[in-house]
Amino acid sequence: MDYCDVGFDISQEMINEAAVKFPNKEYHRGTATKTPFRDNQFEAVICFHVIMHLDKITTNEIFKEVYRILKPNGLFIFDYPSAERRKLKRDKQSGTI
Repeated sequence: MDYCDVGFDISQEMINEAAVKFPNKEYHRGTATKTPFRDNQFEAVICFHVIMHLDKITTNEIFKEVYRILKPNGLFIFDYPSAERRKLKRDKQSGTI
């Protein structure tokens, strides 16, 4: 998190944990489809362990919001596990592993 100045999460619990670890950062709580940030505010947006849990409509809304808050030629970094990794996660959750 040393490479980020602003944290954003839907979970107040996660924000609280981050604030303990990195007290000199700025934190906001809310949904990623509608953020409190200005148009073209950030040079980069990083989004890990989120999109894989969402439906296509919500994912599209998040992409639109990221596009809105990114500066021109800004960088959007996100993860999305491979089909094999998603299957492994489903199998683990169902107890077949």
